[in-house]
Amino acid sequence: MIRKLTISRDVNGNKTIVINMQGHRSFSIQTLGNLPITHKSGINALTVSEVSDYISKYGTESQKAKWNS
Repeated sequence: MIRKLTISRDVNGNKTIVINMQGHRSFSIQTLGNLPITHKSGINALTVSEVSDYISKYGTESQKAKWNS
């Protein structure tokens, strides 16, 4: 599965990471408090593990299935 991670801002100006997976609808996670290393440093080597941990704890069943496929 090809994953594309980009940093963006939501309508309120909060920093988010957008997870776009080929063939699936994208979703985003607000970084402040949820992905602290990514919030501070941008996308880096630890981003995938941070996102994976967040999705395994708080993601919907659909997000978990997409992330693990």
